[in-house]
Amino acid sequence: MIILKSKKGVSPLIATVLLLIVAIIVGVMVMSWGRAQLEEASECTLDVGLFFVELNNVPQVCYAGSGATGTVTFIVENGVAAEVEGLQLRIIGSKSIYTTTLPESYIDKGFSLMKTVPYDFNLFGNIRQVRLVPEIRLFPNQDPLFCIEQALTIEDIGLC
Repeated sequence: MIILKSKKGVSPLIATVLLLIVAIIVGVMVMSWGRAQLEEASECTLDVGLFFVELNNVPQVCYAGSGATGTVTFIVENGVAAEVEGLQLRIIGSKSIYTTTLPESYIDKGFSLMKTVPYDFNLFGNIRQVRLVPEIRLFPNQDPLFCIEQALTIEDIGLC
């Protein structure tokens, strides 16, 4: 009751502090919302220039072995736009899909990489498609992200 009978309002100093706190809270909320919207709508617009190496006009992607001891081998070359921090491999088989992030798959600008990856034909079936998704760093001090727009896809895979 004493507060209601008092004719004095909030002091200007306290009012200023309260306004600053409200402004900071609203600013943090807007920045968080903006960042979430940006990350959701982000695309990898950088043309990495990654491609399968071709010998005699044949892309160098092949498989060997059978059963649980099968392998898939490929050679890719990176362009000069950006370093590839890593590669994600996806193989669509007749039974299931095999997806893995390849260890030690960094490719510097203008360099090539040859990899042989184990593949279980019993578990995943015959190979229908091989897809490589490059992982690049768009900005310094930012975590690398997979650039699905720059993925390499091949469906005609022969024996090594």
